Amino acid sequence: MWPSGDLLDALGEPLHPPDGELARQQLRQRPCYGASIRASVCSNELLAELSRQGAGILGRTTPAGARLGKAGTLLHLISQDLADSAERRAREVFGA
Repeated sequence: MWPSGDLLDALGEPLHPPDGELARQQLRQRPCYGASIRASVCSNELLAELSRQGAGILGRTTPAGARLGKAGTLLHLISQDLADSAERRAREVFGA
């Protein structure tokens, strides 16, 4: 059940479930949609880079350095997957 009331009216929220074209229009109008994906990707990339730097400082052959290096690689791959998935889903939803 979708809530109704003065607060939602003031926020410009629909008083019915979003579907079809209405849902696409709402996503296009929300700048936080793309921004949150970009922020997640950037955060993961920053952590990946810091992990790789830490691995270099500790020595990649040390146990801690090897773990940090692997963590950096994992975070980088997750960032790529997130960006690719978001782009693919946006094309599916928006038809772009």
